[in-house]
Amino acid sequence: MTEEKVKKREWVKTAAIIFLSVLLVLTFFSNTILNWSLPEVAVKYVSSGSISAQIRGTGTVTAQETYEVVLDESRKIQTVYAKAGESISAGDLLFVLSDEDSDELESARESLQDMQLAYRKALLDLSSSDYASENRNIQRLTEQIEKKTAEMDAILTTDADYAAAKQAVENAETAVDAAEDALDDATDVYDEASDRYEDAVENLSSVSEGTDDTSAVDRAEVALGSAESAQWNAEAELEGAKLVYGAAYARVTEAAEAAVAEYYDSINGEGAFDALNATEQQRVYRNYRARYLYAAALELRNAGDEEAYEAYEVITEYQSALDAAESALAAAQVELDNAENAYNDANAEDAEYQKYKKERDAAKTALNAAEKSKNAAEKALTRAQEALEDAKADRDEIKADLDEKDGMESEIETLEDQLADAIFNLARQQADDSVTSQKAQLDLEDQLDSISTLREKVEKLERNAYGAEIYSDVNGVVQSVNISAGGSTTPGNALAVIEVPDLGYYTELSVTSEQARRVTTGDYATVSTGWYGGGDITARLAAIRTDPQNPRTGRLLVFELSGADVTSGESLTLSIGEKSTSYATIIPRSALRSDTNGSFVLMIQAKNTPLGNRYYAQRVDVTVLAEDDVNCAVSGALTDSDCVITTASAPVESGAMVRMAET
Repeated sequence: MTEEKVKKREWVKTAAIIFLSVLLVLTFFSNTILNWSLPEVAVKYVSSGSISAQIRGTGTVTAQETYEVVLDESRKIQTVYAKAGESISAGDLLFVLSDEDSDELESARESLQDMQLAYRKALLDLSSSDYASENRNIQRLTEQIEKKTAEMDAILTTDADYAAAKQAVENAETAVDAAEDALDDATDVYDEASDRYEDAVENLSSVSEGTDDTSAVDRAEVALGSAESAQWNAEAELEGAKLVYGAAYARVTEAAEAAVAEYYDSINGEGAFDALNATEQQRVYRNYRARYLYAAALELRNAGDEEAYEAYEVITEYQSALDAAESALAAAQVELDNAENAYNDANAEDAEYQKYKKERDAAKTALNAAEKSKNAAEKALTRAQEALEDAKADRDEIKADLDEKDGMESEIETLEDQLADAIFNLARQQADDSVTSQKAQLDLEDQLDSISTLREKVEKLERNAYGAEIYSDVNGVVQSVNISAGGSTTPGNALAVIEVPDLGYYTELSVTSEQARRVTTGDYATVSTGWYGGGDITARLAAIRTDPQNPRTGRLLVFELSGADVTSGESLTLSIGEKSTSYATIIPRSALRSDTNGSFVLMIQAKNTPLGNRYYAQRVDVTVLAEDDVNCAVSGALTDSDCVITTASAPVESGAMVRMAET
């Protein structure tokens, strides 16, 4: 008992020593453990000095001048060659117009006809019976004009018909190309089908059909049926004998089982039987059971139990008969399997023969279908070629009608000129007779001038009606394309807008009014386009304007840009500076933070504790007075002895404890 108490006291003492040691270690190293979990911050002292403030901003390069491509007619665009962003030269092709009359041309023709009719009527009104010869000449010319006009009007073919005929020829040519492609495809399909058919015929010739002779299989099946009947009969006789001799036979089996069990006990003393696997144990059991059944039957007969011995002999006999029947059944099954295998071997190629035959028939069907498709494609090509020839003939016929119509129109214009001259001459004669005739002559001359001007307009519009092309008048860069192929123009609307770089570029910066007062027109700004600076781009302050987005306190600094690297649409970062100014409170730009409440810094505050100094982050709101690329001048509750956080290993909030980075 005393020894047990001493051991318990020793265990308690050891545990107390361990606990106190751990507590002492944690006490001395608590400061280090705490520091491991705190964010590490880098700090800088607040200083004073000078800052050269810079006004910075980003602007987009814009061309000083743009050129709009405008069409004064309503025309349909056939092809667009101009592409946005592409550099072009004066004379480059921009658009191709479709071959059709514009609305302005139709209107001008109608106006010309109305003015000519009014002019003729006015001339006829001046005619008098005193000028019979002139009137007869005028009447003759008028009749000729009316006859030619009727003949020309009888030709119903129009420019639209010719354009449709040309389109029909193009469609027919496209149809011929499609028919030729279809024929090529059909020919390829036919050739492939022909190859497949030849392969199928060759495959079919390489195998032979099978046989329908199943006599050997039938005989084997009959023999198997007989063996099954014999097995069933033997099994039934055995079951019947068991019913008759079951009790007596049970005495034999019980004696045999007892003898086998005794034998097992004798041979298993050393674990020999249990060491055998299940198959070997079953074999031993069968052999010894059969041996001990006979021994048990003899022993029972010697003991006077003749019935048991008789039961053993009868059941053993029927069991042997059943075993023989089962062996015969197995042999019959083997014979049937052999017969079926022989039959299957004889018909081994028949399946391939039937498969190849089906493939040949299918290939033949596909070949016939491909031949029909090829013939149909040939006929379709012939029809398409015939349709193309018909379309060309129609086009040529319509072109001939239009040429004839143009010739008649020229003749009518000549006759109208002759008629105008005759009427004008008559009018001049009549004008000599009275002041009224002179005034009428002036009106007729004015009408004739108007007719001549309108006729020139019609001729100009007719010259531009077919195959008209629009070219660039300036060198520049395509800023935008406002129409696509198939669209119709609107008079006065720009089809494309072209920037003219020869006239220069500019950009704008939005600044405050206070910042705008720090710079002067003519000052140069530093340009930056990214990592590689501003290249050779020069930016000069050209104007200071009111910012339309913020007219009260905002201003726009407009810079003229020059240099080979200037590109329209590019973003440029501009910096324009002022003279250095001294400030009492300067901090690094990395220390400045901001949120929804404004700009602030995180200042370090130190507190003494029993375990050493503890450092905390405290928010101090500031106002930015000026800044450069590194520092910024601020106003706020900061002094020269204050430290501000510049970087931290983790996010830091106001009031959070931090640890100072080792320097």
